[in-house]
Amino acid sequence: MKAHIVRIGNSGSIRPPKTLLQGARLEDEVGLQADSGRILISRLLKPLLNLFLVKPA
Repeated sequence: MKAHIVRIGNSGSIRPPKTLLQGARLEDEVGLQADSGRILISRLLKPLLNLFLVKPA
């Protein structure tokens, strides 16, 4: 799939199609990582409740 980078001030933006986002199960926030000629976009995992840090009532 091909996309164009749109310049916005000092930043760039890419608008992937909705079907691509749904297929990758991406939500509102994503992780970004630069890697040798590419940008990796990954789903952020929600932290699990740590039962050892919860104080009993």
